[in-house]
Amino acid sequence: MSNSDQEMIAAVMTATKPNFKDIDPTRIRDFLSGQPDVSAPVEIENVRGGGANAGASSGVVVFDARIGGDCDTFVLRYAPMQNEGRIFFDYGMSDQFELQRRLSTAGMAVPKGLWVDPDGAALGLPGFIMEKVEGDVAHASPFSAGLIGDAEPDVRKRRIRSIFSALADVHKADWRAMDLEPFTKRGAGRTHFERYLNWYWTTVEWVRPAQQSRLDSVRRWLFANQPSHHVDDLTLIHGDPSLGNYMINGEEVSAVIDWELAGIVSPSYDIAMQLMANEYYRAVSSPEVSARIPDSGAWLADYEAVAGRKLSDLEFYKRAVAFTLLTVQLSMARNVPADGMKAYLDGLETVWAIAEGA
Repeated sequence: MSNSDQEMIAAVMTATKPNFKDIDPTRIRDFLSGQPDVSAPVEIENVRGGGANAGASSGVVVFDARIGGDCDTFVLRYAPMQNEGRIFFDYGMSDQFELQRRLSTAGMAVPKGLWVDPDGAALGLPGFIMEKVEGDVAHASPFSAGLIGDAEPDVRKRRIRSIFSALADVHKADWRAMDLEPFTKRGAGRTHFERYLNWYWTTVEWVRPAQQSRLDSVRRWLFANQPSHHVDDLTLIHGDPSLGNYMINGEEVSAVIDWELAGIVSPSYDIAMQLMANEYYRAVSSPEVSARIPDSGAWLADYEAVAGRKLSDLEFYKRAVAFTLLTVQLSMARNVPADGMKAYLDGLETVWAIAEGA
């Protein structure tokens, strides 16, 4: 892929991001002041992030709050529910909050949810405030630069191994004993897998893309050919385990972040998504960068060694991942300028090929 092609695709992808409103700091102050466990005066300082720096899906604000004499740093995550160009029909911020709260309380490396505004009555948009965890995230193209790409080979290996360990902890969580399922993504369906994919389908029915019937054919194939898993083999999945969703402090993961796509499915789904991302990075990278990316066999073997479990049905779950990626990308297509639409849709054909088993 040439530099001009990469620049064109990057420009199109930037254009697909929905606009996010900024959250007024006075609303944050008043929201905190109204919490039962906050009795001292609140001052909000050093606000950063917000709409201009929001990710593709949810907005994020980092701020300092002086409560009485103490000053701490917090993170506000919020959903763009007033924006018709948002990716998902529903974001379930209160579910994300409760999921993170339960996982953090259980001792997992997850930022603890502290206060939630489920309908946006106080903040203006639904959101929740969580603790700030020390660390940095991987570069958007993780093997090209940053914590993974710029690291010495032995450091890179240890950081990736720490990511496997953090993800394995997610997959080992006792989701039934912790009653996590109500706070994960689920629609209608006979099986956990169907319920997970049908949560995405609510967005498809809301967006109504021109390719809806084509996508429905993929969904029906997945339902008809889904592996038969015993409930004991299902796990909590992160749902978006890209390398940029791990806070790394030194060589260790300090927190797993961005839980808006968590579900109860086979752990193979998360690893299939990582393998597909690696294949993409390998395809568009220089030989020097590609050499840093472990091949799929080594990646899978390293995860299985850390997790102490064998995974199955990875090719099936790659097709499932392609379905959810297409849902996201077809929703984002509503924000693509007319002169970039053909290139954007043409670029999705590689994802369609995976989803349709071509």
